[in-house]
Amino acid sequence: MIKKFVVTPASRWQVEMINYLRKKKFYVMSLDDDSHAIGHKFSNKRLFIKTKNKKELIKFSNKIKIFFLSVCSDFGEKICNNLNKKNNILFNKFHQRKIQKKIDLPI
Repeated sequence: MIKKFVVTPASRWQVEMINYLRKKKFYVMSLDDDSHAIGHKFSNKRLFIKTKNKKELIKFSNKIKIFFLSVCSDFGEKICNNLNKKNNILFNKFHQRKIQKKIDLPI
């Protein structure tokens, strides 16, 4: 089974992570309210869900087994934290690196 990731936001700071995940043969979806975000061009699929629509994002994440991931963005970290069910406590860089190491992503 292919692991699926949603990378949010999909700005230039996330492109390297999107490309890395794709190279490792993961299925990558991008989530960003900016329709021109460059990360959309590199992901397998763009999600057309507004980041403020937590209810719709939860509904989507419950349909398929998926992991939300963000790098270089406190806003993205907050979204990921909420959707990965981390008790609404913002990640910090230390926790983010632990997760990346656990799922074999570059730190």
